[in-house]
Amino acid sequence: MQKKSRTPKKTAKSATTRHLIKSKTANPTQTKINQLWQKIQQQKQAITDFETQLTQGLTLYQTLIIPVQKDHLLPAQIALLERLMALFERKTLADWQRDLMVTWMSELQTDIEHIDSEQGRRLHQQMLTLMQKVSLYKVPADQQQDAEAHMQAEFARLVQDMTGEDIPAPEGGWNFENIGDTIEKYQQSQRFSKGDNGFEAEDENIDHAYFQQKFAKNSTKNRNNNAEEFEIWLNQMFRRTAKVLHPDKQPEGELRDQNEALMARLSYAKEQQDIATIIELYMTHAGDNVLADMAELDEKHLVKALAQQLDALKYQYKARQQSSVLTDYALKRLQKASKDPKEQQKWLKEIQHEAKQCEITKSQLKSLSKLKGILETMWEQEHAQELRMRAMMMEEMFGEGFEFYE
Repeated sequence: MQKKSRTPKKTAKSATTRHLIKSKTANPTQTKINQLWQKIQQQKQAITDFETQLTQGLTLYQTLIIPVQKDHLLPAQIALLERLMALFERKTLADWQRDLMVTWMSELQTDIEHIDSEQGRRLHQQMLTLMQKVSLYKVPADQQQDAEAHMQAEFARLVQDMTGEDIPAPEGGWNFENIGDTIEKYQQSQRFSKGDNGFEAEDENIDHAYFQQKFAKNSTKNRNNNAEEFEIWLNQMFRRTAKVLHPDKQPEGELRDQNEALMARLSYAKEQQDIATIIELYMTHAGDNVLADMAELDEKHLVKALAQQLDALKYQYKARQQSSVLTDYALKRLQKASKDPKEQQKWLKEIQHEAKQCEITKSQLKSLSKLKGILETMWEQEHAQELRMRAMMMEEMFGEGFEFYE
């Protein structure tokens, strides 16, 4: 009995693995278009891969590390920071000592916020209010009332800049601990008084802001008849794609829902002037020959537009990496710890050791003189490190054997 040959299932066409121009006789401009298109797809994939890796890393971090930090490290860090804040109010501290303490407390507060965001924000507000109070120490007694009035006026100006509204000061005056809650309560009361039962949607265009700014600037600067012809071509591509993807083309059900999502993506791409996404959706759902009947001048405009898109994606990728709470080292270590119990135990011991060091340091801060001794040691270490760095730079410039004297 002869076996029936299986017919491979048809899969949706993908724009990410093809050139925009298939011609073997592509001119230099068309070759550049193909190169840019490939780089755009590679950059998009890099962003997707990073987001996937980051999501997995954050899940592992929440599962493996945060519980241990909350049990062991967080209480010790909070206790140390609160002790430092209590000592920060002492009037006999020198400016350089306060500067060191601000750096020290800020680092602790940042670490706390990574473990428990609510506790971190609370302590941050307390620190700002404390600094506001200490800033008045140098003001003569007969001028403190004027200084406080000036500070309140500055707070009112800040609130005006933030909200565009004249919000009444809370009882007792503005400070860093009450400014956020006061603004939020006022805005809520205004919304309810106007009959608005919802909040404004968050701005989700952050990732597109750079591209949008550059594209808009370029479009305004270079707008001419040729650019308008290119926009006509792009609008035609949008309309052809929209015609295929319109939800009304499908009956009620899963396909209609898919088309609604695709149509929303297409509309957003047009709004953001995201040319690569419009072309990608066109090639996948409407037709292969994206550059059919495209004039040579239109091709040059497409090169510029794709180059801008590539710049935007590179910027988005770097910005996302820089804003990530997990470094590349941390991500790799988390992946290793998820598979190796010994690595988990090693990390646990490091966290416990760090908590113990916080407890020891707090126990040493029994008096202001003890604090000043620790700050003196910290300053000497920082100064020595600075001298070492300068010596290394000099040695690199003038060769080995160079001696640097302070």
